[in-house]
Amino acid sequence: MKYIAQIFLGGWNNRNYSAEEIIDKLGSIPANVPIDKVIIGWNTDSSVYGKIGDFLHSKGIEMYLWLPVFSEIGELRKARMAEDLWNKPLASLSFQEGENFSFYCPSSKENIENVISVYEEFFSKVDFDGIFLDKIRTSSFTAGTGGVLSCGCPECAKYYRANDLDLEALKEVYSKAGAGFWDINEYVPGRDFSFKSNVLAKFFRLKGNLIAESVNSLCRYFKNNNKKVGLDLYFPLLSQYVGQNYELLSGDVDFIKPMMYRRTEAPAGIGYEYELLRSSLDGTKSYPDIKFDKAFLAGELARIRHLKCAKYPGIEVNYREDVARTDPKYIKESLLTVKESGMDGAVLCWDIMLAPNEHIKAAGDI
Repeated sequence: MKYIAQIFLGGWNNRNYSAEEIIDKLGSIPANVPIDKVIIGWNTDSSVYGKIGDFLHSKGIEMYLWLPVFSEIGELRKARMAEDLWNKPLASLSFQEGENFSFYCPSSKENIENVISVYEEFFSKVDFDGIFLDKIRTSSFTAGTGGVLSCGCPECAKYYRANDLDLEALKEVYSKAGAGFWDINEYVPGRDFSFKSNVLAKFFRLKGNLIAESVNSLCRYFKNNNKKVGLDLYFPLLSQYVGQNYELLSGDVDFIKPMMYRRTEAPAGIGYEYELLRSSLDGTKSYPDIKFDKAFLAGELARIRHLKCAKYPGIEVNYREDVARTDPKYIKESLLTVKESGMDGAVLCWDIMLAPNEHIKAAGDI
């Protein structure tokens, strides 16, 4: 099976590793763990990428720039922040140095132009084979229900209104329904949650359309500049809550990386996010207990098998006692499930520099 290695070089202004450290780590990966691509970002020190790119290209490995879209960019450019339906700012969450989860309005042309501007200023002269777009979503329940019911700014409200959804009407339904607003019909493994509220279902559908339009415009820009494009995607079960429509986003990209993090107690971790959902929707009884085991993983992957682009699910291989308590057995089980599910490969996430050698070896001969 082919692999993509992911490296968090650091935030815009704080670099975690030298080029030599990264080259040494990549050079130590066993031959039976074939690396096809490397995703690296998003520190702005272009000299580091040049050295790493020379090494990777000498080995026939592609290099993708890891570039956030609806988060992080505001540290370099003036960004329009996302708002909830009541036009209040969303809570942010600092996960690690150089990364935060403050989200920006997905309909703002200025925010899209910021991504292009940052790329052109800091990265356009580097010989990247492709661009890996991250944070292409709205907030999850890390910002409470308001994060999921975003963005409600005037520009987004105009978009919804043009598509026959009045956000004022949505708020009225929300206030009258109480906790029942979020109720789902019977859960069927391997399928999206089906909402009892038609207006909530319509909001999520239109949010997915809105985000896809913005992201696809970025994809066209990079494609026109002869770059391949990969996308970082939320796990399918809850993707509609954050505005990600796999069908619309995957149509013209080279690969997608669904984040299948079953051992991550942090944003994008499956169990972490699902329990945040349930605790945020206090009083809602319709969300069942779900065991996030191998069968769940296989069911999630079966849902995306038909997509035309290449599919490289992300499996966390780094270890952090407080965040990612991974081990070789878990990694091997996950990667075998990825292979058995007919995927094109897997991404070794989310920072291979923090992966113990035995974790990387667990990916061998699969």
